[in-house]
Formats: sequence, C-alpha cells, structure tokens
Amino acid sequence: MNKLYLLNESTSTHHQIECNTICQRLYQHLASLIREHGKIRSTVKHISDGVGISESGARYWLLIMKDAAVITMERHGKYYDITVNDAVSFITTNN
Repeated sequence: MNKLYLLNESTSTHHQIECNTICQRLYQHLASLIREHGKIRSTVKHISDGVGISESGARYWLLIMKDAAVITMERHGKYYDITVNDAVSFITTNN
C-alpha cells in the first residue's frame, strides 16, 4: 500500500506527517494563491470551496499543516492571514 507524506525541510527536525491527497491539493492550492497574490487573506469557506472539500476538512488540514510549520495562520475575525512555507515536498512510500 502506498502512503503519502508531507515533509517540511525548513525546520531542524524536518517535520514529516502522513497525509492524503486532500492535504496535498490544499497545500498546492494555497501555494498557487501565494504565487499569484502574495499573502493570503481568506475565510475557511473560500479556501474549502477553492479546493472542493468540506470546511471541516479544510480546518483540520490547515491546523495540521500549521502545527508542522508548513503554513502560518493568523486570525482576524472570520478571516485568516496565511503564508506558505516553500521548503515542503510530498513523498510516497510503499509500505
């Protein structure tokens, strides 16, 4: 069975978390928004709609990625300011 991992190479401990394709799509969506517009200010609903996932799923993966230092999030009312770490890769292993 293949497993997908998100690897944050910018930290000294190299955070590695098991993830799924939803997490990968969410990260790639955020990274593309950063490339197009710089810092992101958005609601969870707008982010989840952009990726095509539920708001609760988006919240879950955003918090996991924040804990792994893949993104930073700062809340301002219903909006979040989000920045994305570029030193992230996705790896697949056969286990």
